[in-house]
Amino acid sequence: MGFSDAYQVLFLQGGATAQFAAIPLNFSLPGKTAEYVNSGSWSTKAIKEIQKLEKPHRVIASSEDDNFTY
Repeated sequence: MGFSDAYQVLFLQGGATAQFAAIPLNFSLPGKTAEYVNSGSWSTKAIKEIQKLEKPHRVIASSEDDNFTY
């Protein structure tokens, strides 16, 4: 597809929501903390999934307190 070797492409079927559990399971590194920016509906769902998995994470920025208006 012409991408450099620094990138990988995921071809997914069944909808993106299913990947919210798969991504933290497959990309979490031992001893590392995932960082999230909560900017709306999809990032809120992703944060809920990593919380279910009890993987180390932190929300480094969020606009939830202002109903995601900034």
